[in-house]
Amino acid sequence: GDHRDLRSFPTRRSSDLWWHYGGIVRDVWLAVSEPVLIRRQHVRSVLAGDAADIADQVVIENHGSAALNVRVRVELLPPDGSVPVQTAEQNVNAAPGATTATLQMHAAPVKLWYLDQPNVYRVRATLVGAAESIEDNYGFRKIEIRDRHLYLNGERVRLTGMTRHEESPWEGLAETRGTMLHDWREMKELQVTLTRPVHYPQHPVILDFADRNGILLIPEIPMWQFSEAQMSDPRVIALAKQMMTEMLEQAWNHPSILGWSVCNESETNKPGGRRYFDRMYSLVKSLDPDRYVSYADNQIAGGADPKINAASVADFVMVNQYFGTWSGPEEGLVPSLERAGRDYPDKMFIISEFGAAGVFAPD
Repeated sequence: GDHRDLRSFPTRRSSDLWWHYGGIVRDVWLAVSEPVLIRRQHVRSVLAGDAADIADQVVIENHGSAALNVRVRVELLPPDGSVPVQTAEQNVNAAPGATTATLQMHAAPVKLWYLDQPNVYRVRATLVGAAESIEDNYGFRKIEIRDRHLYLNGERVRLTGMTRHEESPWEGLAETRGTMLHDWREMKELQVTLTRPVHYPQHPVILDFADRNGILLIPEIPMWQFSEAQMSDPRVIALAKQMMTEMLEQAWNHPSILGWSVCNESETNKPGGRRYFDRMYSLVKSLDPDRYVSYADNQIAGGADPKINAASVADFVMVNQYFGTWSGPEEGLVPSLERAGRDYPDKMFIISEFGAAGVFAPD
């Protein structure tokens, strides 16, 4: 694939938001498989009380030259890690290339995933008779936005949190598991229930921690402060779609993920930026229709026209507010929020960034 990064395209101003590392900064491993392997699975479920109808889309790749008959088994493992509570098997004729098989299960009762009771199941997909299997976290929960509020399993939840970069003074982006867990445990102690983990796909350790500790996530691709011209560039659009697709396919089974963010602080208040969001929104919904789609907006603070700005069509609004520094004088905060409430009267709002420049400010 194309391993270029959207950050290689020029932005409107220099950034000390995160360091542009090179080289390998995360774990790498080599997996040796038979000609037929399981690439990924996408688990979805429909809840009716404490019962769940489960559909697991398993993608099988045949790297041989001829079709092969294989048997696929999927198992639902309970939070205590004991024997599977449900199993399904299916014969699949795997032609050369990729084949998708959908296996169905019904489980009752199931334990729901809450912020204070994050019951994490595991779903295992196996090729019967071969040393080939994958496992993913999964959680049964119902997330809804109603009346500008978020409801988890029918209960209105209070969202509190912060954002954290994958960065440490002594390890940089090549953080060890201990460093990540140290910070995230402190975030949990601070009653974090939601974070937008900026501005790139997160390490699997972080996704697993959020699943098992009841923290909602809105992962994001590194599309930061792009102009309308850049957001209209076919090269940028192609890379954004590639990164968004890869992030979803790797992470979509995690119960902690509330929704997806397609950019940060870009010119979504102009027609080209709006078209970019519309394209990305359609892509995400086609891949993962059960989750919400948004982006982090810094145009609302300046009074962006809601008839053009992409916030009007996002599932909810994430707004970056830096009154007292970059967004304007401190006294502009309340009028800005009041205007935003009038401009987007049916949208749930999340303040996705706020604060002052602190020790980094020139004065």
